[in-house]
Amino acid sequence: MLAISQEELPTRIIADDLEIPVSADFRSWIKADLIMKDRQIPKEAKLPVICQYIGLDLTDLDVTIPDLWAGIFKFYMCEQEPRGEAVSSSRATAYRFDCDWWLIYAAFIQQYGINLLTADLHWFEFRALLDGLTEQTQFIKVVQARLRDTSKLKGEEKAQAEKLKRYWKVPDDSTQEERDPHEIEAELLAKIST
Repeated sequence: MLAISQEELPTRIIADDLEIPVSADFRSWIKADLIMKDRQIPKEAKLPVICQYIGLDLTDLDVTIPDLWAGIFKFYMCEQEPRGEAVSSSRATAYRFDCDWWLIYAAFIQQYGINLLTADLHWFEFRALLDGLTEQTQFIKVVQARLRDTSKLKGEEKAQAEKLKRYWKVPDDSTQEERDPHEIEAELLAKIST
């Protein structure tokens, strides 16, 4: 898909051959991203919250759940196929919006002069700009520190790189204490009502 103007960017997902309007605002999709990546939330509990964030009412939709997930994920991926090799579960997380929002916010101000608190950006625009951030920004320096391969480094350089890696590590949800599913459900319902 080649879009030359903001009006040409998609505002619909496709599920079971139906075009379904969604919110394309980047804030909606950041919230959806946080729910998608939360390992503490069972997959079946994620869909209603994600749909709420992106402006879908599940009670009005006559589509299959797998096709709805596929449509949501395609939009989330900006209609692009994932690039490169599949990321292994042991690889460090590059970033997470809830942990790195202040760095992303600062990077957008620094590089583009865009205030994300007031910006009107389509999800695809936001992702393109996020992907275009340079290592002049602290956000990219942090991502590089997290992903740096220290196995071939030696001495003080290795010690410093590993120290930075530990300092900037994204917290791992899977190591958190197991939570009661009813507690998670109540938390998700609270998010829907706000």
